[in-house]
Amino acid sequence: MMKNKDMLRKIYYENKAMNRNMQRFLSWMILNIRRKFHL
Repeated sequence: MMKNKDMLRKIYYENKAMNRNMQRFLSWMILNIRRKFHL
């Protein structure tokens, strides 16, 4: 059984990694959309 603090830390770091991936994905999407419409 994990301690609550360890569990919270794990969730926190996983969320941080997920947010970073989402931001990278969104910026890639925006780049492609702008390229498509030549803005």
